[in-house]
Amino acid sequence: VGFPKVLSPFKTEIKSEPEDLSMSKKKKPNSPPPWPGVEAIIESYKKFSADYEQEKSILIERQSRFQQEIVTRRGQVDNLSTRLSSLARLHKTLVGNHAHTQQNLEGLRSQLLAISKLAPATTK
Repeated sequence: VGFPKVLSPFKTEIKSEPEDLSMSKKKKPNSPPPWPGVEAIIESYKKFSADYEQEKSILIERQSRFQQEIVTRRGQVDNLSTRLSSLARLHKTLVGNHAHTQQNLEGLRSQLLAISKLAPATTK
């Protein structure tokens, strides 16, 4: 009991040299014509990719610049905060000195007034 021999509809051809795929093949008569929109899509995508990379580069540069500006401004804030604290302490000291000086002046006035009241009485 044997199987009948089936002939393949495909030709089996053994080539002595490997096929060169780098060279463009000639169009086969049965192949469909190339679609003209494919090239436009590929070019559009290449342009989009280049524009995307350029914008990404610009944004990364801006981000870096803004981060440096933030560091600089934080330093300025720290400096101004230190100066404000120093000025607040100085103001408190000056207000205290003013009050003390005002008390001394009031004491001197009252003593001068007392002396002036005594002086005319002794000169008469």
